[in-house]
Amino acid sequence: MDPVVYEPLTLSSVAEVAAALDDERVYRFIGGRPSRRLVEDRSATALQGPPPDAHGQTWLNFVARDAASRSVLGRLEATLHDGIAEVAFLYAPRSWGRGLATDGLRWLHGELRSRSVTALWATTDPENTASAGSLTRCGYRRVASDRRPLLHSFDEGDLVFTATNEG
Repeated sequence: MDPVVYEPLTLSSVAEVAAALDDERVYRFIGGRPSRRLVEDRSATALQGPPPDAHGQTWLNFVARDAASRSVLGRLEATLHDGIAEVAFLYAPRSWGRGLATDGLRWLHGELRSRSVTALWATTDPENTASAGSLTRCGYRRVASDRRPLLHSFDEGDLVFTATNEG
């Protein structure tokens, strides 16, 4: 496995992340490919943090990079609210099939443990078997959607997963 470094998403890395993820396959299960400019705008907005009406939320955004080349492999994020973390990840197709998303998710779990977050949740489209596989490999179990807490990432029909993040 290639060594990977994780760092906070910054305004200076937004365009680089958008370029690395600029592939229709990345967005197949999440509404279709947006323009690169829209991805940059959404990322810049995410760096500003939650809107004023999103009481009690914290947004964490990270970049996964190849340690040797420093090229962007993907993006990891978590929304902390109501004592839980909703996690999500997007990786460039050139990174797929190498276990990098699974490793990134495990890294994110450590970051969340350092913030005393132990209840993890994630959602994915039922056809996104790769993401569901990464979640399962990281200890998530599928639960009925009617058993979920308020999840901002949930779309009707999504699969819902949860895990306990204890070291």
